[in-house]
Amino acid sequence: MEIDGGQLEGGGQIIRTCCSIASIKHFDIMIHSIRKNRPKPGLADQHIVCIKSIGEIFGIPLENIRLKQLELLFEGSKGKNVKEPIVKTFKMKGAGSCCLVLQSLLPILISIEGSHQVSIFGGTHALWAPTPEFYNDILSPALKLMGITLNVQLKKYGFFPKGGGEIECLVQSPSSIQPIKLIERGNGIKISGQIVGGKGDDEEIISILQFVKKECRKNIRINGEPLVCEVDGMCHSNGKTKYVELYIEFEQCRISSYCVQENNETFKNLITRTLNKLYEEFEHGGCCDEYLQDQLLIPMALANGHSMISCGKISLHSETMFVLLKQLLGITFNVIPQGSYNIIECSGSK
Repeated sequence: MEIDGGQLEGGGQIIRTCCSIASIKHFDIMIHSIRKNRPKPGLADQHIVCIKSIGEIFGIPLENIRLKQLELLFEGSKGKNVKEPIVKTFKMKGAGSCCLVLQSLLPILISIEGSHQVSIFGGTHALWAPTPEFYNDILSPALKLMGITLNVQLKKYGFFPKGGGEIECLVQSPSSIQPIKLIERGNGIKISGQIVGGKGDDEEIISILQFVKKECRKNIRINGEPLVCEVDGMCHSNGKTKYVELYIEFEQCRISSYCVQENNETFKNLITRTLNKLYEEFEHGGCCDEYLQDQLLIPMALANGHSMISCGKISLHSETMFVLLKQLLGITFNVIPQGSYNIIECSGSK
């Protein structure tokens, strides 16, 4: 099978998805034009770690993979049938994202029945990558509805440029993934999350917490009433990078917004970005935020039955996944507009 690595979103997501699915389904795949429209085309360190991690689990031979290469032949047909629990440790160079490695491994972990444990060293909170908190607080409850138990523990912080962080992922997977139906939010319960500062932010974080709670009470209301706000604040000692995770908990789902500090921006600007995204996700009325919608597409494609989720605007990442999963598995995703939100549906490949 041949895949254009520069189509649509055109990033590492295509590489991770192709190699994961090819290893699960045991077929060969040629990816060309890898990241061709990016400032630095071709494979980067983090992509190579993801590919080699998948290859290690399945015993797939990988030779002559190098930085910046624009083509990759991944021979999934040569992989072994993995039936025993997976216990592995993987290491990124510097602050390469642990969670992007986990993103490449998760389709594999949920596809093999049993209890799995994976430890990953590197960067724990990076730009343009999920966070350990997102996996635990947002993705995990959704996967629970599919019969999958996911627990991601942050063992040690790791930020750009040094990295040095660690996460541990525990997955309990069923013999058959259940389809998900996540359409109605139910009643609002509370606003949760955490605001994390770096060295020297102890005093400022107190006023930031007060500001966040005030803004949430003012802007997030259900039937005219504010929700309880249980956002915590803390500081880490590993540099000065700040990050924020906020989510609204409903009876049936959680809607989130998370941001990592960019280019030494102020705490106030970081908070404002996170809040604005949370307001946007709150307003559309669906059950999945921008990041959860695309993280659920592979589990939906691998499930045994018909799945449906509601979300806001369809992201470019999701559009890319629609095309990829059609090419890789023959799965067709349908998008049904429902006023302010959309419903994504598909019938799984099992």
